[in-house]
Amino acid sequence: MAVTIRASLLHPLRAILGEEGVDVGRLLQAQGLDPAVIDQPDARVPMLPVVAVIEAAAECCHLPALGLYMAESRYLDDIGEYFALARMAPSVMHALRDFCELCPLLSPSLAAMLERDEENDRVTLCVEISLAEPGRLVQFTEYLLALVARMMMTISGQQVTPLAVSFRHSPPRHQLDYPRYFQAPVTFRHTVNCLEFNLTAASAPLAVRSRHLYRRKRYLLLRSRQASFDFAADVQNHIRLLILTGDCRLERLAGLYQTGVRSFQRRLARDGAGFSERVDAVRRQLFVEMLHDSRLTLGVISLHLGFAHQSTLQKACLRWFGMTPRALRKTRRDDGRF
Repeated sequence: MAVTIRASLLHPLRAILGEEGVDVGRLLQAQGLDPAVIDQPDARVPMLPVVAVIEAAAECCHLPALGLYMAESRYLDDIGEYFALARMAPSVMHALRDFCELCPLLSPSLAAMLERDEENDRVTLCVEISLAEPGRLVQFTEYLLALVARMMMTISGQQVTPLAVSFRHSPPRHQLDYPRYFQAPVTFRHTVNCLEFNLTAASAPLAVRSRHLYRRKRYLLLRSRQASFDFAADVQNHIRLLILTGDCRLERLAGLYQTGVRSFQRRLARDGAGFSERVDAVRRQLFVEMLHDSRLTLGVISLHLGFAHQSTLQKACLRWFGMTPRALRKTRRDDGRF
């Protein structure tokens, strides 16, 4: 079944591309999408062509920061049920936790995880996007992180803003001042896409909210998520996050599902594959995705995948594809797949 996302995500494109004299309908048609979906916010559309449309729009309009412009002009109320819940959240921490639990409702390709650092008074939201086929995710990633940052700032009355922002992709070649846009330091070629907040500020109570209404709405959304829950896809997404954050252990993964290690191992086995097999498959997928970024060296890719030495990546690539990483990158570039 194709991974989908709400069509409302595309809404900002009409106004932005209209100013550039570009027909958004033609871009949608070029990727196999019905132009009418841009007027149907609740329609579910395939994720892959949506990502391709946004990347293509950035190129044809020479707008290398299109994702950030889209986040800035997006109506938050049309994001869906999550933002309605976030407006009721007792604190930004509650809203961040809910985003981690409910982001599969936005799209099954999304996964998020919170990391608390009590000693340094920090909380980090790590976000990962998994697509069936490797491709450029620069605009979509920047769009998503900027949108989440804007939502947290909005519900807190601008009291909670990012302390730092990090992206996995290489730094852009254009001159946009990212630190000024986010009002925080911005890092590229980081191991994981993430937003960092002050833990104390994020935990502070927000203006009077109805806890009863919040709990009721949260319960209903969690039930909705459970009805369409894909265990295998969810495990894959969380393994991606654990690999990229450098802590891919079975104990940590089982803890995310609030399950004992042995019980979780049995559940994985019933689903068709063990922990090690899944980790290897996810590493392979991440490796192919990272090869798309020609400015990512093999040393950096090895580090991001959690390999202690580049020689370990070399051996893994030979096992996966029967050739070295350099040969694979050259072959795919020559074939036009990059």
